[in-house]
Amino acid sequence: MNDSPKFHQPLLCALLFLFSGASSSSPISNNGQNQTQRAEERLNVPVHTQTQTQTRIIGGTPASPDEYGWFAYFGDCGGILIEKEWVLTAAHCKTTFESYLPQIVRIGEFCNESENCGQLQENFSLKSTHIHPHYVHGSPSPPNDMMLVELNGESSIIPAKVDKGYFSSSYESGKSLWVIGKGYTSTIDRLMPDVLMHANVNYVSEDICERAYPGMVDESMICAAASGKDACQGDSGGPLYDDSNDAVVGLVSWGTGCADPNYPGVYAKIADHVSPLPFWLPYKPIISTKNINFDWRLA
Repeated sequence: MNDSPKFHQPLLCALLFLFSGASSSSPISNNGQNQTQRAEERLNVPVHTQTQTQTRIIGGTPASPDEYGWFAYFGDCGGILIEKEWVLTAAHCKTTFESYLPQIVRIGEFCNESENCGQLQENFSLKSTHIHPHYVHGSPSPPNDMMLVELNGESSIIPAKVDKGYFSSSYESGKSLWVIGKGYTSTIDRLMPDVLMHANVNYVSEDICERAYPGMVDESMICAAASGKDACQGDSGGPLYDDSNDAVVGLVSWGTGCADPNYPGVYAKIADHVSPLPFWLPYKPIISTKNINFDWRLA
C-alpha cells in the first residue's frame, strides 16, 4: 500500500481514531505546544499530542457484536449496507477494491475469528459499481466522494438508516458523533485491529473546517475532529454515525495526515444525496429506494 499522506492520496484516508501526534524520536517542543493551542482555537475542539507512538487505538474501543450489523468491509475500505442489494462507500475506494481478488463484500464484518465472534456475516461478490457523477477523481479534496456497490445477491441483514438532512443540518460544533471501522491502529507499525472499532469524535462546522483547508471544503462534505483522533489508512468509505438519531451522516473521505491536531477529518456528507438530483443525460437513474434516490453513472 502507498504510504503517502491521505491528504495527497485520499484512497488512504480512513477511520477517525486516536493516535499519538509525534514519535518518541521527535519529542514535543514549545513550538509544538503552541501549534496545538492554535489548533484548539481554530477548530473549537480540544486537541492533544503525545511523545510516544502507541500500538493500539487510544480512546477508541471495540464495538459490541451486532452494534453495527450493517457495516460492510472490502479490500481496504469500509461502507454501509443501505438496501438489501446495495452498499454505499467512498468513490475513491473503487481503485483499491479492484486491486483485491477475489472481490468480496463482507456485510456484517466484525472480527477476525472464523465465526465472526457470533455476529451474522454475509459475503457477496460484486455485480456493479456506480460513482457519483460529480465526483472529481484525482482531486486531493474530492467532492461528492460516494459510490454505490451493487451486490450479486440480497442480504438479510437490516440496512443502516441514513441522514436525509434532518439531522446534520442542525448540528452545532461539538456535536458527538462516532466513526467506525477496522483500519490501522498505528501509523508506524501498520497494525490492524482484531475487531470492529469505534471512536467518539465531534462535529466541526463548515466555516471552521474551511480555516484548516482554505478553498477545499464544500457543501458536499462534513467535518469532525476530537482530542488526538483522526483518519488513517484502512477505513475509507466507513461511516460517520450519529448515535442519538441512529443515522449514518457521512463517509470517511480525506484529510491531512493521521492525527494531526491542526486538521479535522473530512467526510462525504450523505444528506446532500438523498433526494433526486438533476443529473440527466448522459447520466441514467439507476436506483430509487426508501432511503435514497440517486442519479448516477455506471463506473
